[in-house]
Order: sequence, then C-alpha cells, then structure tokens
Amino acid sequence: MDITITTKTENPLLKRTEFLGTISFTGATPAYPQIKQELAKTLKVGEDVIALKQVLTSFGKQEATFTAYVYETAEQLKNVEPKIKAKKEKKVEEKK
Repeated sequence: MDITITTKTENPLLKRTEFLGTISFTGATPAYPQIKQELAKTLKVGEDVIALKQVLTSFGKQEATFTAYVYETAEQLKNVEPKIKAKKEKKVEEKK
C-alpha cells in the first residue's frame, strides 16, 4: 500500500491538521484500521490521534482517495469526533 498526501491544511480552532490524499493498493480496498496504521507510519504519529473520515475508491482502479484528521492529542480527538465512529472501530477490532 502506497500513501500520497496531496493537501495539508492546519485547523487551529479544532487543534488538528486535515489531510487529503490517495492510496494505491493491490487486491481489495484496505480496511480503515490498515489505512490508519499505514498513515501513522507515513506521518510519524500515533494511531490514537488519527481520525480517518472517508475512503473513496474509483470503480475498476486500485486507487482510493481519503480524508483524515490528525489531532494534537487523543483527548482532543475524543472531544471533537462523533462517538458512533469509535463504536464501529471497536466492533471491527473485536471481530479479529
């Protein structure tokens, strides 16, 4: 999996940095936790401060665009992000 950042925007009000980029992959579209893990390696931050908002694939291509937010602290992420997303991620981790 290859991650390319196309846009980086600072949002000081919410204490986060917003990233737009593309992901190149082979096979099926990677799951959110896998993308989050690779994004953490690329940006050199912890996975606990990343909120992956969306991954959009193009039909027939091994490529996807994504939107991700990197917060200054994990506490700030918990205060800003909706709780529903956290519940979904917890269910995916429990299945493994």
